[in-house]
Amino acid sequence: MKKKINLEFFNRDTLEVAKDLIGKIIVRRYKDELIKIRITETEGYTGIKDKASHSYNSRITDRTKVMFGTYGKTYIYLIYGMYYCLNFVTEEKGSGSAVLIREGKIIKGLDTASLLRYNKKYNELNKYQKKNISNGPGKITMAINLTKKDNDIFLDSEDLYLEDDGYNDFQIGRGKRININYAEEAKDFLWRFYMKEDKNGV
Repeated sequence: MKKKINLEFFNRDTLEVAKDLIGKIIVRRYKDELIKIRITETEGYTGIKDKASHSYNSRITDRTKVMFGTYGKTYIYLIYGMYYCLNFVTEEKGSGSAVLIREGKIIKGLDTASLLRYNKKYNELNKYQKKNISNGPGKITMAINLTKKDNDIFLDSEDLYLEDDGYNDFQIGRGKRININYAEEAKDFLWRFYMKEDKNGV
C-alpha cells in the first residue's frame, strides 16, 4: 500500500534518514503528469561538524540558510554553474544537516522525464541515454524539472512529495561520499548509502 511520507520522517538522525530513504519514491507533478523516481543512492551531511558539509563550522549564507531551518524542506543548489542538486533538510533547526539524493530509478512518467532530459521520448533514446537518465544528482533534477525556484519548500506539497510503497526487496550498501577530497578525515566517512547492485562500497 502506498502512503505519503510525513515530514516527521526527516526529524531524525541524518544518517538514519539517508539510509531509510533508499527505496522510497520522489513524486513530482509536472504540468498534468506525475513522475516517480525510486531513490537508489543518498549521502548524509551531518551539519556544522562535518567538514564535507556546506554548513560546516556554522557557515550560514544565502545559499545554506535553508539547512539551518525546518526539517522536511528542499535544499537545492547549483554546481559547476550547470547542474542543480536536490537535498532534504533533516534534524532540528540549527543543525545544518541534509541528505543529498545522488541517484534514482524512474518508475513512472518515463516519457515525460525523457523529454525533460533529452527532448526525446524514452523509446527514442539510445542505450547510453537510458542508462544515464537519472543516475546522478544533476540528472535527477533535470528529469523531474527541479531548479533553484524549488529550493526551500516543504516535501509534502501537491507538486513534490515522498511516497513509501513498501518496497524492500534489496540490501543497502555503504561507501565513501563522492567528490569531497577537500574534507580531510570526513572524506573517509562511510556516509553514502545505496541499493546494492554493482557499486563499490563496504
